[in-house]
Amino acid sequence: MKSPRVGFTLVEIMIAVGLLAVIAGITLGVTLQVNRHYATGVALSELETRGQWALSLLAEEMGDAGLTTVTLLSGDSLSFSRNTGYAGGILWSTPITFEQVGSQILRRQDGIDQVIATDVPVGGLVFTLSGRQLTLSLTRETLIEEVAVQKTVSTTITLMN
Repeated sequence: MKSPRVGFTLVEIMIAVGLLAVIAGITLGVTLQVNRHYATGVALSELETRGQWALSLLAEEMGDAGLTTVTLLSGDSLSFSRNTGYAGGILWSTPITFEQVGSQILRRQDGIDQVIATDVPVGGLVFTLSGRQLTLSLTRETLIEEVAVQKTVSTTITLMN
């Protein structure tokens, strides 16, 4: 009389280990892809938040600019003066310039440069003036796993006389 079989055969164990390896590989691949998408989403959100902050700073300063003081120096450079008060006529500030220099956006006034944004690709700052409407567009860029990710934000300002 034969005794009942106890345990698994070597072939059964090898099949189980093979299936486990395939499932683990698929799970690892999916996990890595989810992490990559999450990192991209976080980076895009950060780019948008900082881009919106930079544009709001530009828009706030431009709110007091007179249409007659705005000069588009190029597509990525703009100069203007702010209304600083009234004393028998409007008092204007010394010219303020916003421009892209390399990968930075600078605010220049009276020989003082202030960095407003970084990580801006070439052509990432665009000013468009149409009548009294000034559109500001800012593109920022970062690298995620050696792949460039960009986010563009824009706003439109109505300039006063």
